[in-house]
Amino acid sequence: MGYSVREQVWWVVAIIILLGLKDGSKACLEEEREALLKLKEAFNHPNGSSLPSWNNLNSSGCCSWEGISCDNSTQRVISLLLNYTRAQEFEDINWSLNASYFLPFRQLQTLDLSGNFLSGLLGEIRLDNLQTLYLEDNKLTEVPFLGVSHSDNSKTLEGSLQQSNASLTSLASLRTLSFYKNSLEGSLPQQGGLCKLKNLKVLSLGRNKFEGHLPSCLNNLTSLRVLDLQYNGFEGPFPSSLFHSLKSLRFISLEETYFTGIASLSLFANHSNLQLFSISCSNNPNLKLETENPPFIPSFQLLIFNVIQCTMNEGRNNRSSIPSFLLHQYDLRVLQLGYLNISGSFPNWLLKNNTKLVSFKVGHNFLTGPFELNSTLRFMDMQYFDASSNPINDEIPPHVGSIFPNLLSLNMSSSSLQGGFPASLGDMKQLNSLDLSNNNLSGYLPQEFATTSQEKYEKG
Repeated sequence: MGYSVREQVWWVVAIIILLGLKDGSKACLEEEREALLKLKEAFNHPNGSSLPSWNNLNSSGCCSWEGISCDNSTQRVISLLLNYTRAQEFEDINWSLNASYFLPFRQLQTLDLSGNFLSGLLGEIRLDNLQTLYLEDNKLTEVPFLGVSHSDNSKTLEGSLQQSNASLTSLASLRTLSFYKNSLEGSLPQQGGLCKLKNLKVLSLGRNKFEGHLPSCLNNLTSLRVLDLQYNGFEGPFPSSLFHSLKSLRFISLEETYFTGIASLSLFANHSNLQLFSISCSNNPNLKLETENPPFIPSFQLLIFNVIQCTMNEGRNNRSSIPSFLLHQYDLRVLQLGYLNISGSFPNWLLKNNTKLVSFKVGHNFLTGPFELNSTLRFMDMQYFDASSNPINDEIPPHVGSIFPNLLSLNMSSSSLQGGFPASLGDMKQLNSLDLSNNNLSGYLPQEFATTSQEKYEKG
């Protein structure tokens, strides 16, 4: 049976279409392929060997190259995951990346440059469709489009603002922006700058060297879900108005900042989406944390509540109390209340209410007994338990091993514990660290515990 010329042409066209559909997800545009090869050269300077799949010999097309995703219809690159790409041996070599390399990627939505020892970005990242930008764990000291001020010179600041506002206009689609763990310093502009990113949901500035007051215009970022300010030099009165405005927040990290005044958790009473609140004050005696005045019933269910070395609910004799709003929390995974001068009975009710806990740490307080754990409870997810340096003055519950069968670390040192070592300690088959020092315990560790330790030692 023969085919006409028209039929033969139709079949050729059909085969080409089918082949295109099959391999289309792997092809990419020539201008983007060339830009990728330039990026590879930059990441490997002076003599690295990263990104071996990025080469002209790879016939499958650059959309199949390592760390790259393309749009199936346009074949344009939409995701560049270049995190931890530059070789470790270049860590001490200062290098900057020319932002113009990214200009050809007009549909790029995700760019991850984390962990590449970047010391600078030359020029501005201009990508209208970019939604996610990770620059974490680098050595950046400044980023042009942030408009950070290092000088009191108003002309310098004005020029910086104009530059930042112009470049941020082309990043208006950003949803996630992270500069976590760099060396960025200076103060954020009080107008423009980050405040131009109206669609931002995640902002991480943690572990840098920022200083000064937070811009009040951040109040307008009402879509914000994550705000990470930890380990910076931010100062001034605690930004209550900011947190009052940002009711969509789920994640708040304020460790080791330098805000002053009173931080009242009642601000967050109506933040129904809040899941994580973390603050520490070891270097800041000028911030007072208040959880009881005014009293409130939270609309949120926290997963993580972390407060360390803060002045909290300060009362007579500089003693404080466990926050009463925790009575309404039933979904905690991590609870840490350390170095807070908390007094009163050990909060057995907190454990009873939150059986999904992974980490429970209330060390270095003034909690007393009774230390009672319901023998019917099973904390299958609990890995870390620390009640050290509290005058508990009670015995270890006899069923502690069956209550915490998967515990990795148990620390109840310096807690005035009495009595013997429960045999159920041998039920903790995963235990790596046990500290019961500086107590009034007597007797010997159970044989079961010794057997378990020997088995783990033999397994290496």
